Amino acid sequence: MSLGDLSDQELLAEYAKRSGSLRDAVVNELFERHYARVARWCLRFAGDRDAAADLAQDVFLKAHRHLGSFKGASRFSTWLYTIVRNESPRSSPHAAGRGNGCATSCPRPSIESSARSSRCTTGTTCRSMRLPGF
Repeated sequence: MSLGDLSDQELLAEYAKRSGSLRDAVVNELFERHYARVARWCLRFAGDRDAAADLAQDVFLKAHRHLGSFKGASRFSTWLYTIVRNESPRSSPHAAGRGNGCATSCPRPSIESSARSSRCTTGTTCRSMRLPGF
């Protein structure tokens, strides 16, 4: 039986049992299986292809780093979506200062403050400070 025939849960069980190149093959199969979906989510959150590609790379790096901590309480794709959402500058206050032109981490604006100004306290324009469509 090839890795492609296994479910996500079975692949995660194999990941826990394997080491070295066999473990890498399991991770590659798991991530290749979900890459297109994660890329679409990232494009939706990031708004442009370059930012989406960067976000997808960050998502898969974080997923790889924390794969051993995946508990299986949800589907693997749900876990990946949570990482996308948390890593996205549009939805995460922790990521607000990353990749948006800010030298510092800017606070997430309220809708009212965004409508008044798209400049953060450092004087730079932040993508996270603009409302979508403006």
